[in-house]
Amino acid sequence: MNNKNNRFWWKDQKGLLHSGGGLLIYDDNGIWVISETKNQGSKQEYTDIGGRYRFEDCDIYQTIAREFEEETYHTSTIELRRTKVIKLYDKYKFTYVYGQISKKKSGVGRGIPVYGCIVVPIKEFNISGFDNEYFMKERSLAIKSNPNVPENFYKSIEIRHITFREIWSGKLNFSHRLNKILLYNFVLNKKIQSENKLNKIVLNTIDIKNLRITDCDR
Repeated sequence: MNNKNNRFWWKDQKGLLHSGGGLLIYDDNGIWVISETKNQGSKQEYTDIGGRYRFEDCDIYQTIAREFEEETYHTSTIELRRTKVIKLYDKYKFTYVYGQISKKKSGVGRGIPVYGCIVVPIKEFNISGFDNEYFMKERSLAIKSNPNVPENFYKSIEIRHITFREIWSGKLNFSHRLNKILLYNFVLNKKIQSENKLNKIVLNTIDIKNLRITDCDR
């Protein structure tokens, strides 16, 4: 683990530094995301379910499991655990954003921390989706039960499904992180481009002309 300005990073067996991790769940029609605010009064943006690594996590897989429960206010029936995250990683690997991934065969990074997102089909969890009404109810309860915590600390505001058509339209406000995941992940990229062929809509948010696939996505 490394520390810079009170931020901790986790080093994997290849020597790559991880600043955080998350999960992005998709189905045949789109992706499941949360909307959140970075700061009070700032515009809401959609992003994957994930967050920053904490040294108490001990590894990035626990970070993903913890962040999933926290950001969904424990409303999902998935009950994601570290062991499940490891199995998902073994099967789907990470789509990396931020940082720089070395092109060497060793796969070792250049000392710049990365964020790793596991992009997973919803069939892995045997559910059809998420209940935003229940999500909102539990968020309200969390705020009410913690009167000494400012409401804006509860940054996850909504959980919703966004179709690939909506993604391609470029009309929604995505986090920089989510934009990069959609750009770098081969499976989602293919689905987005297929939507373009069907609807002939010009993309405004994601630069398809400059697509590149990282080693970890192959």
